[in-house]
Amino acid sequence: MKKLLETEEIFLAEVEKMVESLKEGIKAIESDKELDDKSKEFLKSETISLARNIKETFHNYRRYYTQLRRSIMFDSLEKMDS
Repeated sequence: MKKLLETEEIFLAEVEKMVESLKEGIKAIESDKELDDKSKEFLKSETISLARNIKETFHNYRRYYTQLRRSIMFDSLEKMDS
């Protein structure tokens, strides 16, 4: 269980870094004087799409690890009951 929690902690820290990087990326796109408005909108749209994919991955990961933790903690008890 400890290794599972460590893995989850690492994953969450990496997701946090990615989100911060995307926020910085959008700010950099908006302040770039060399890009035209159409290019800025395209890049921002792609960045937001990437953020949505990361969010979906985060949700799937959390569901998976919640189920895994539940199984580790309670399956042995349920087997004892049978």
